[in-house]
Amino acid sequence: MRLRLSGTDFQEIADELGYPDRASAAAVFADALHDADHLEPAVRHQAEAHTLDELQDAIWPTALDGDLDAIETVLRLSERRSRLLGLDAPLRLEVAVAPVDAASVTSAEFEELLALGDDPPM
Repeated sequence: MRLRLSGTDFQEIADELGYPDRASAAAVFADALHDADHLEPAVRHQAEAHTLDELQDAIWPTALDGDLDAIETVLRLSERRSRLLGLDAPLRLEVAVAPVDAASVTSAEFEELLALGDDPPM
């Protein structure tokens, strides 16, 4: 975990710690990250971003060669990275409200509507 968070790539970690290949080192890291609920969210965030970088680096040449499955995988990784880093613009929702006939609103309904203005729901 320490090596990965310091920026060491999975191949270097595999070489240093004796794993057979970068995929094995990445799998052990993913398991450790999954079991590391005690870590600060910023550390987990950084680790996840590094993992996405490694995965994209591994498949990037194949995607550039035109492999459609690899291209789709790169796009999914990019979408995940965008959500993780908050790069996507928030969705805007439009709420359609039917017009209300003020004459037909009861005093209880009116009080309820006024109360909503004081403390908006989260």
